Amino acid sequence: MNDKKTILKITVQLLCFSLFSITAIGQEQKAVSADTAFNQRDIIDMLRPLFFKNKSSSAKRDSGISNKKIYFSLLPASTGIPGGGAALVTSTNMSFYLGDKKNTSLSVVSFTPYTNFQGRYVFPIRSNIWLNNNDWNFIGDLRFMIYPQNSWGLGGHTPKEQETLISYKYVRFYESALKKISRNFFAGIGFNLDNHFDVTAYGDSGFYKSLRPYYDSLESNTQSTGISFIVQYDSRKNSNNPTGGMYASASFRANPSIFPNTGNWDQLFLDFRKYFSFSSKEQNILGFWSYYWMVNKGYIPYLDLPSTGWDPYARSGRGFYQSRYRSDKQLYFETEYRKDLTKNGLFGFVLFANLSSVSEFHTNDFIYWLPAGGAGLRLKLNKFSRTNIVFDYAFSKEMNTYYLNIGETF
Repeated sequence: MNDKKTILKITVQLLCFSLFSITAIGQEQKAVSADTAFNQRDIIDMLRPLFFKNKSSSAKRDSGISNKKIYFSLLPASTGIPGGGAALVTSTNMSFYLGDKKNTSLSVVSFTPYTNFQGRYVFPIRSNIWLNNNDWNFIGDLRFMIYPQNSWGLGGHTPKEQETLISYKYVRFYESALKKISRNFFAGIGFNLDNHFDVTAYGDSGFYKSLRPYYDSLESNTQSTGISFIVQYDSRKNSNNPTGGMYASASFRANPSIFPNTGNWDQLFLDFRKYFSFSSKEQNILGFWSYYWMVNKGYIPYLDLPSTGWDPYARSGRGFYQSRYRSDKQLYFETEYRKDLTKNGLFGFVLFANLSSVSEFHTNDFIYWLPAGGAGLRLKLNKFSRTNIVFDYAFSKEMNTYYLNIGETF
């Protein structure tokens, strides 16, 4: 897809999408209520005899209004994983309110450990906490990973034959605190630590050739410690499964020399998401997601570069191997249509497509555009937190795989 006419066509389409999204920011949406679930059903309703022994509790749940402030969801399952293959995953999602539901967004903490029984072990904890009246938003991303994973080198045209196994351990500690400036608008600061150690590459000669002259070899240990400055707009009420609204975030990260760092680099991450709801009675939503990720300046550790599936939530690039394409700049676009299959919201489906590109290293040239797509089914796990069991099948020119998760991709 490096023909100039094709690139121009894609660029025009993406610009039209951006303009369409911007003009729709102020439009009122017919969002499904996130606070009530009248006439809705979930797995607990289907298993009601096991959970509710008396009629009053059952009737209260049928009313669709819950006074609870904490909702748990648990899903042990075998599923596809970002790097390809299958793994045993246990997804635990805790959703709760720390204030009045009328003016406080739903907080979410998720813990999703998994192993592929082939040397990979991952222990991630992610959190998105909202205090009363959304006065403060705290965002956390903690991970410990033993992570052998394939990599292919730099740029958007790396042959599959360059596949090279890189084995490493990884500790991530990200914490951000954002203060409400005005309605839905926030600003704050964050701390970021990335520590890759025991890095060993079992290399293909083509892989190493693609790194030169930027990397003579991969460092066995790298540490990147920085401060990020963040501005954010978020009108969503539920990040598990947004019913409308918009999310936009700009984060600039610096890694100053006062901290222990391998190299000297800065990072810019721009994230935009918009949701259009076409019904006030059922889920009928069209969602758009795009981001731009750039690192620059001095020496940048290879494993800290932007790469497929390594966005902050590790949810992008369905249909591609994680780390398949890597460079110092990345553009990503995704759209997904979500629709209920049943009027009670128990079953639903999605259709999705994504398009991504990484620049040619140390240039601003996005030459190769990489499409993928797929479809999925949804099963309502908890109607009050709007948490779904997600089963997706995704494919691209190079691979096809499935995903089983709790909560929507974006």
